[in-house]
Amino acid sequence: EGKGQVVIVGGGYIGLECAAALVGWGFEVTMVFPEKHCMPRLFNDELAKWLEDQYASRGIKLLKGDSVTELVSGGVGGAVSSVTLKSGASLPCS
Repeated sequence: EGKGQVVIVGGGYIGLECAAALVGWGFEVTMVFPEKHCMPRLFNDELAKWLEDQYASRGIKLLKGDSVTELVSGGVGGAVSSVTLKSGASLPCS
């Protein structure tokens, strides 16, 4: 059983590092970023695809071309329990 669900906002260096650590610690990880691939100012399409494939093979979900518009509190002490995306979708987090 996993430790919880995490949504990482952004597909840059810090988001990638956090995703790698969190999935290694047993969390279910989803990354959300508006660009067509991770680290768009640094990586070309080919390099980004390779890295994204590596992350996906480890169970990290990548939602590209969307963005977080709202953090929804509902957890203990007002903790964030889900995020709402520009597309209208909602992702749970714990």
